[in-house]
Amino acid sequence: MRLLFKNAERLFSYGYDFVFPPLCFVCEKRNNNLQPLCDGCLEQLIHSSQVTVHDRKREFRHLSESLSFNRLITIWPYIKIIESIIHQIKYNQRKKMGFFLGTIAGRLLCQQMQLSGDEVIIPVPLHKIRYRERGYNQSSVLAAGLARYLKLTIYEKVLVRIKNTRSQTMLNAEQRCANLNNAFEVQEADKIHSKTVLLVDDVSTTGATINSCSDTLKSAGAEKIIGLAMSRPGFRDKR
Repeated sequence: MRLLFKNAERLFSYGYDFVFPPLCFVCEKRNNNLQPLCDGCLEQLIHSSQVTVHDRKREFRHLSESLSFNRLITIWPYIKIIESIIHQIKYNQRKKMGFFLGTIAGRLLCQQMQLSGDEVIIPVPLHKIRYRERGYNQSSVLAAGLARYLKLTIYEKVLVRIKNTRSQTMLNAEQRCANLNNAFEVQEADKIHSKTVLLVDDVSTTGATINSCSDTLKSAGAEKIIGLAMSRPGFRDKR
């Protein structure tokens, strides 16, 4: 009987895909891959990557606070395809796409930097109110994909957001720093003691969120913080 139900379920799935074929999350054309992107969009995503280590002194002079992160790395320039994907992940419940993007980011990161294997991954947290509204934390989904590919431990509840900050979108750098003051807290600090933390976010514009999180993590005993964002809106590499 169980086998009969499984076969019926499989037939239903095939029939559903025939009537409503899966579409690429970016171009919305028919996608016969098991992954969320068609071959063309996946190729574009990979070839448009530009793993960048951002210069701390030159690029973050606008932050009113001293820098607590050791490095900020982004994987893609803020171009149309990555903007579209991040929007889908953040606002359209595309968790599968988020996990997939995280694995691609992990693959690209490995090609550019050496990891010891002792690092831990921590996502930038959402406040519990924002979490209930959205249903999940997009940074956690990205971080889970990274952790899977890099084979690193992920701690999703070590860093928590205790202050329901207003949106950073329309704030300047100074306002963003003030908005994030005392916004985060560390639980179970022993898990990050003397550790290198890969701090994951979807985007980093001014670096204020990454810096505030890094300050909290270092105060709790983390040794080194590497901020890792998928992209950085407004950044133009002038080198």
